[in-house]
Amino acid sequence: MTDESYEVRPIGRVESTLIERALAPRQGDEGAPDAWIVFDPGVREAMRDLHVDPIADR
Repeated sequence: MTDESYEVRPIGRVESTLIERALAPRQGDEGAPDAWIVFDPGVREAMRDLHVDPIADR
């Protein structure tokens, strides 16, 4: 065991047009609207080279 510690903090949020969580479908194929991730501007430089893996996007 080590004495290392890590700080976890949010770096973004998920947004969509949904207003009532209780009315949200559980899956996209159940009629859910699109959703997107909005990242904190402070992580822009760290995310510069991130991209979608074409295999995972299938």
